[in-house]
Parts: sequence; structure tokens; C-alpha cells
Amino acid sequence: MFDPQFGWVNYVLTKLHLPLANTTWLAGKWTSWAAILAADAWRNTPFVAIVLLAGLQVIPTEIYEAARIDGASAWQTLWRLTLPLLRPALMVALVFRTLSSFLIFDVVYAMTGGGPGTSTTVLSYLNWQAFFVYADYGYGGAISVALVVIALMIAAAYVRLFSSEQVL
Repeated sequence: MFDPQFGWVNYVLTKLHLPLANTTWLAGKWTSWAAILAADAWRNTPFVAIVLLAGLQVIPTEIYEAARIDGASAWQTLWRLTLPLLRPALMVALVFRTLSSFLIFDVVYAMTGGGPGTSTTVLSYLNWQAFFVYADYGYGGAISVALVVIALMIAAAYVRLFSSEQVL
């Protein structure tokens, strides 16, 4: 996808005569981060779509019929019915996406190996290096505990944010 010669990103940018058409995406600090974030979003968007689709299918159609009879516009229906009723599904999707982005390892490992230099080294990659490359189990264990604590804090913040207001 991001190969400088054969990747479709450079191909599309070249055909559209856009800047960055001949970029070596994984060689620069900012371009490698852009490539990692794009690949991670590309990989995880279907999961979020499925979770939100499941949340939408749980909402009863009678509520929409009643809103239409009461004269609610499409925007009012979206803001006052759909989004509040989607809060649980949104919370699940946001928790999973945030934690998978925070704990990203595989995309960084496969695309850049933490480089160029150490510019894309994230905590989970640093943890892998401590355990398997340097055999520094104390440092690796400390990073693991820190990752778990931070992940729990993020999840608790989302749960608190989304459960502060009851729906219906």
C-alpha cells in the first residue's frame, strides 16, 4: 500500500497530480506515522462499523415512527433518539478502538520496526524489545504493568463518561 514504487497510495496521488505523489512513506518520521495510522484505521474500521450496526439494529423502529408522527426532523431524530440510544455501542467501539490504538504493536512491527530510528517506537513495541530482544524482564514487566494500568484508566474514563447520563 505504501511502497514507494508499487504502492497504490503513490499511484493514486500521482494520477491525481497531488503533492506527496512520490513519497517514501516509511522513511520519514511524520510520513511513517501517517502510514501507520492510516493502516491501523483501514484494519479496524470494519469492526467499528459492525458494532455500530449491531447497536442500530437493537433500536426499535416504533420509536422512529412515533418521532415522525410527532413531527421530529431528521436532525432531531438523530440527535435526540439515535445517538443517545447508541451510547452503549459507541462506548464499546470507542473503548476497543482506543485501547487497540494505544496497544498497537503489530502494525508498527510489520511496517517500520520502530523506525526510522526510534521515531515510531510505541510502548507495546518497546515492551516487546525489552522482553525478546534485550531479555530485560524487569523493564519489560514494568512496561507491561504500566500498559495495563493506563489501559484500565482509559477504559474507566470512557465508562464514566458514557454512563453519566441515563438514556430513557
